[in-house]
Amino acid sequence: MVDKDGDEILGMIEKYIKEIVRQEARQMVQALEEENNKDRWYNLNELSKYSGFSVSALKRWISLPKRPLPAVKIERKYVVRRKWYDIWFGQYRNRNGRVKRLVDIKSA
Repeated sequence: MVDKDGDEILGMIEKYIKEIVRQEARQMVQALEEENNKDRWYNLNELSKYSGFSVSALKRWISLPKRPLPAVKIERKYVVRRKWYDIWFGQYRNRNGRVKRLVDIKSA
């Protein structure tokens, strides 16, 4: 009877460890996917969904004379690396994480 109880406990421990390993693996895959997304190219529709700003606002910001949103134009379409957008937009955040001068960049 002791062996049966011991086997049950070992089985429970094994299931617990397997679940922890699965969770860790999922988290690692999500972290890798997130890292890969930072370096991929976004068209303006994708960037609009990511940023929450309209495509027309993004186009205006690409055309700004000072500190434009970095983009590459391929034929008639713009593409932007997500990390470029994140860095560019980060310059408009203050120490509290709030956006500053957004009115300036929206109206420009």
